[in-house]
Amino acid sequence: TNQSSQFSYEVIKNVTAVNLLLDSISDNLTVDENQIVNITGILNWPITGNIRLHENGSLLRQNTSSVTWYKNYTTPGLYFLNASYLGNANYAASSESFYLTVADIFAPNVTITFPPNATSDPDGIVTYTYVVKDSNDIANCSLFINGSFDQFNATPVIKDVAQTFSATYDFNRNISWQ
Repeated sequence: TNQSSQFSYEVIKNVTAVNLLLDSISDNLTVDENQIVNITGILNWPITGNIRLHENGSLLRQNTSSVTWYKNYTTPGLYFLNASYLGNANYAASSESFYLTVADIFAPNVTITFPPNATSDPDGIVTYTYVVKDSNDIANCSLFINGSFDQFNATPVIKDVAQTFSATYDFNRNISWQ
């Protein structure tokens, strides 16, 4: 009889190397809002293959060998950026990730809607109305009367919605508020 031996082989995938660069830096990065960031993914090994860039899990762009994406970050916050190679039959998957922190550098825009600043109040009971606009959540707003702190709102500020302060004063005169 003719018999042959059976052999079993395990193919170990080759190691791959991926680099992620944020503005040419291979590390976490902090930038100011409204700044353009160069996000680059490079597949170092193997020489060719599909590389992907993700931001918070969403695909930004993909290409072979290297991929670059320029993005203007207008909203402050923390962003998770990732460059990945999915691998194939011969090469293992690999990735590199960093965090991008976009700092809020602009003060909120507070519009005083009522009463007009530097107006007279006849009875000392005043309801101040204001609207806040900003790209981030606002923790609180403070009321200053004639240059001195008066009070702050204890509830979170709702952006783009009229809100009020109420105050009673024991005087009848012009009030400057901010």
